[in-house]
Amino acid sequence: MKILRPNASSVVKLRGHHLLCILNYGGAGYTPEFIENMSSVVERINQGAAIQIVSGIDDICAVLRQGGAVACAHARTCRAQRVKHRDEIALQSVTRALSMPKLKIGSLVRFTKKEVTKLRRFFALNAIRNACTGCEWHARCSERAESNFVGAKLFPPEKV
Repeated sequence: MKILRPNASSVVKLRGHHLLCILNYGGAGYTPEFIENMSSVVERINQGAAIQIVSGIDDICAVLRQGGAVACAHARTCRAQRVKHRDEIALQSVTRALSMPKLKIGSLVRFTKKEVTKLRRFFALNAIRNACTGCEWHARCSERAESNFVGAKLFPPEKV
């Protein structure tokens, strides 16, 4: 992962724990609109888009807005202190796994294929999954990791 300058041309905004979610994403989600949007977000990253770390609703969850309000059943939950804590734990885990400068709100980074492979290895070994405790997708992500991430859609460029 490479720390970038804030003027990167294509930026995907993600909260901390979504860095782990995108490792496993294979085309499932809350609604057809959510799935279409999540697929689009992952494809943008595959095309080399930078990732900016944000707090609260990000580009993955933004599609769940209807008429200006968040239609996601987890809208209140994502603002809860425990989810903010989940984001911080995920950022710490990714930072340690990739031996990089500390990721925090506002950090701008890009994944490479090599880094995704390394993160997936740590994920499969359960070394970066502290942030996943209590997540409703835990079993599905565990199955994907056990299958060596067959069906996962995140395949960023070799170099950035």
